[in-house]
Amino acid sequence: MKQNYIFNASLAVLLAMGVACKPEIKKPKSGQASGENPKNIDFTKYYAFGNSLTAGYADNALYLEGQLVSYPNLLAQQLKSVGLLETFKQPLMPEGNGLGISENTIHGKRYLKGFLPSGSPDIALTEVYGSVALLFTTQSSLLETENPDANFNNMGVPGISVADIDNDKYGAVTKNPYYYRILKKGIFGMASLENKAYVEMPSILKPSFFTVWLGANDVLSSASEGKADPTPQGTFESNYTAFINNLLATPKSHGVLITVPDITLVPYFTTFPYNALALKEQEDVDKVNALFVALGIKEENVQISYKLGKNPIVITVSPGKYRLLKAGELTILPSMGAKLAKINALIQNPPANPVELATALLSSLPTENDVLDLNEVKIIQDAVAGYNNFIKKIAKEHGDKIAVLDVIPALQAINEQGGIMAYGVNLTASFVSGGAFSLDGLHLTPRGNAYIANELIRTINEKFGTRIPQVVLTSYAGVLMP
Repeated sequence: MKQNYIFNASLAVLLAMGVACKPEIKKPKSGQASGENPKNIDFTKYYAFGNSLTAGYADNALYLEGQLVSYPNLLAQQLKSVGLLETFKQPLMPEGNGLGISENTIHGKRYLKGFLPSGSPDIALTEVYGSVALLFTTQSSLLETENPDANFNNMGVPGISVADIDNDKYGAVTKNPYYYRILKKGIFGMASLENKAYVEMPSILKPSFFTVWLGANDVLSSASEGKADPTPQGTFESNYTAFINNLLATPKSHGVLITVPDITLVPYFTTFPYNALALKEQEDVDKVNALFVALGIKEENVQISYKLGKNPIVITVSPGKYRLLKAGELTILPSMGAKLAKINALIQNPPANPVELATALLSSLPTENDVLDLNEVKIIQDAVAGYNNFIKKIAKEHGDKIAVLDVIPALQAINEQGGIMAYGVNLTASFVSGGAFSLDGLHLTPRGNAYIANELIRTINEKFGTRIPQVVLTSYAGVLMP
């Protein structure tokens, strides 16, 4: 696990805010917000189901401040303000830097240390606790909650996929510590529910109103490793149907289903484009090309050479075999950022020893595990489209009870030059500066959560005729600057 990612100086321009014309997000209907509820929708037992996006995970960890601005909590605050809801409990983390898990390492959240002279962000982890095994010993406090009981309304579980929800072993600490910490105290005074599958939670909790945002991890789990192995459509449909049926088994229950985000549009995969190696000096071009010749770096027996300006990234396919990235291929933010920084440093300050230089360059080249090729991108996008078509189909079958919030149009819009103007605030997909995504490039900032809360409120008001007030986006920050 790398503790610090320094991003390529030549890409600082990517982190600047856009200045083009910005499309306006649809605004709520006019009229004073109130507790008006013409269809008598019962919000008194609102439960939010989902993954890390629902839990308030941000900056690569689950921590208290992020949970307090989770979109379900913000929605709950607005429901309370007009008397439609009294309580909304979350499995709050203890104060501190939170719990992130990467491979076999547990750590705190990321923070922005500052900016390098080039203007690129310098991002680090607040702390590294050690191996996951420490959750059983010296770091067991990270599994505690700040609540006296475990009747939690926010049931967001970082890491969970639709493929996981029927697994009755998923609540074991060795499987998913985040789910374990929710279940270990039991619910409604029941004994520990570690052997309860997530699909059973609606039957136990019996929500009168619900939001569901599941499905991102069904594509992300493999994509984050440079692969495309999504949950099969049949498995997704079977498990998702069972979950929704259990929700609707509660008499007079209503809710909103949120579509699966297209992960190929988030900064984790879009920050470093295929042609991210920008050379500004002819001297640097000559140095790189001389190295490529000396090391025999070719693509299908054709010598690879660079020129002034932007150049496609060279990746290692297998020992002694290389290729250039193509337009439309995506790169993985943490690993690609670290490797591009190493390459840039070698270009600017190469070791005097030719053997040392060659070894350093070859070990710094990205591999297929650092990218999603064109076929993998298509597989992921097709899977997301299939999941979302099914979610909309389910909602249509229960049209009087279920509304749908489709997040795809907003994701597409914030990737356009200039992003979107949403509720008086500009949001773009730019890493660090865009306002929507936190320092892990996947999860939301407080402002991003406020935006989702407002979109949910708009959807609820339009579907059910309520007048729930909007969140004031300007009250919530993007990435915190040092």
